[in-house]
Amino acid sequence: MVRPGINRRQLRSSISRQLGPKLRRDAVKKINSSIERARALMLAEFDASLITKEIKGGAGMNNISGTLGGIGNLFSFIGFDDGDRPILAVRRLLENSMRVVSVRKASGGELAFDVVIDLPSKEDIAASSPVPWAAARSWVIGIEQGLSGLGQFFVKPGAGRSGGGIQIGGTIRSGRFKNKKYISAILNHLQSNLMQFLKS
Repeated sequence: MVRPGINRRQLRSSISRQLGPKLRRDAVKKINSSIERARALMLAEFDASLITKEIKGGAGMNNISGTLGGIGNLFSFIGFDDGDRPILAVRRLLENSMRVVSVRKASGGELAFDVVIDLPSKEDIAASSPVPWAAARSWVIGIEQGLSGLGQFFVKPGAGRSGGGIQIGGTIRSGRFKNKKYISAILNHLQSNLMQFLKS
């Protein structure tokens, strides 16, 4: 069993069933059903996240995630262009990334199937969430590991590429970005749900 983590690419599990002519077909049907159930819960959790809602809300949104100590909002702080929809790319990745890699009878005469399912990787997520002004960096990873510049972020409606503020040269306040669990927590729950559904 893999341990939960944003770096894991695959989930392995076993589904026990009595042998019979329809065993593999029934197993595949159950696997696909489990994936759909887990995917629906994952997307619902992603949509309900305060981070998702804040960025999706654009430059006029409040800092409901608490990452900025109430200063401005994530959409403007990260530096998205007015009209950007950065959440959409990440959601599409989550929606389309899970697939069954293989289903085979377990070795050793066990009445079970080994199942390998592809899950979103850290690299996939990073590629779908570039920081607008630094494509080599990921804003999703930054949410969890930290984003610099809060002390230089000047909140001003209508200013900057986002229409909500700009970065200035000097420090105008103390305080630091507050890291939050985001995609890693969602993927941890996804793996737990998959394991539960596959074994039920």
